[in-house]
Amino acid sequence: MKAFLLYPDRDFDPTLLLSRRDRSYARQREPGLDLKPALPWNHEALRQDLGLDILLNTMADGDGFLFEAALVGLLNGVCELDVIGYRQEVLRDCLQQGPTLRRAYDIVVDALKAERKHYWSPMSRYPAGTLSHAVEILDIFVPALRKLRVLADRNIGLFNSRGFSRLFGMLRAELTDAYFDEIDDHLKRLKFKGGVLVSAQLGKGNKATDYLLRKPHRKDLGWFARLWPTTEGYTSYLNPRDQAGARALCELRDRGSTWWRMHSPSRWITFRASFRCYGPNSPSMWAA
Repeated sequence: MKAFLLYPDRDFDPTLLLSRRDRSYARQREPGLDLKPALPWNHEALRQDLGLDILLNTMADGDGFLFEAALVGLLNGVCELDVIGYRQEVLRDCLQQGPTLRRAYDIVVDALKAERKHYWSPMSRYPAGTLSHAVEILDIFVPALRKLRVLADRNIGLFNSRGFSRLFGMLRAELTDAYFDEIDDHLKRLKFKGGVLVSAQLGKGNKATDYLLRKPHRKDLGWFARLWPTTEGYTSYLNPRDQAGARALCELRDRGSTWWRMHSPSRWITFRASFRCYGPNSPSMWAA
């Protein structure tokens, strides 16, 4: 989801350079994170001659990300009349609906700060650890998305600019109740409170191959279905002191969770990118 608050047809930071710099502790040394290509060739002279640091520090209020975003936005001017008019419409909404936009900005920033507190642990190199970490991050972002949806529902009629009307319209259209219900259902299943259901096939030498994570059995069955189940199976119980057996079961769980290890991180990365496009990556909110 792109904010499109500075340009009607493109994103302000299409390569997410500012976001990547904000997340990097060694941004001055990492290749590809240099800010100079995003600035005009005489940016240092302009910054000094115009005394922009006073204005930039006031706009950023101690936020390094906003400082750089404001610097790039100010020094990369536009000449197209339609883009200028588009920005003026957005600015007018910012001035008139400042408290609402501050609330939206705070929702996004609080979610990103909470996500940063969840560092990768040594267990994250295992599939089960990767999956658990991704679910925890989604548990942070999903409630914040709900708040943004409620905010859009309550205030969409107060905004007149094309930029904010489209943004709030996208929030309402894409963050539907059915979408949240589906996300909640997936997150509930991915916590595996009832255990992990994994299937496998027999390969050469009767060794198990093709481990696959399966959808857990339903827990909302009636008493009749629980007393007379329709499926049969065998149950093996592990001695609490059997450490080798416990490790073997963990390995089986990891094999079944390998697919999620490859795909679940991309889900929360997509969520995080959406937040950055709406929050700190939306310089039009500076005016608010």
